Amino acid sequence: MLIVKGVYDGNEIKLLEPVKIEGKHIVEIKFIEGEFAKDHQLNAFRKARGIWKDRPDVDAVLKEIEERWRQWRRNLEESV
Repeated sequence: MLIVKGVYDGNEIKLLEPVKIEGKHIVEIKFIEGEFAKDHQLNAFRKARGIWKDRPDVDAVLKEIEERWRQWRRNLEESV
């Protein structure tokens, strides 16, 4: 079994990494609600980070958010 992440966009599923398999295969698709939206929101939040330049308290909060997000994703991937 091969697990590959992708993004559903309308009527297409776009794989996020190349797959080296040939021929036809039966696939099972599991939709994870909100994961893409959360990534998008986190990226937008990172872009706005300069607004709080030279604010160690904000940097500490951002670091904690990023670490908890990574841990959540690890837990999610281990549960699949």
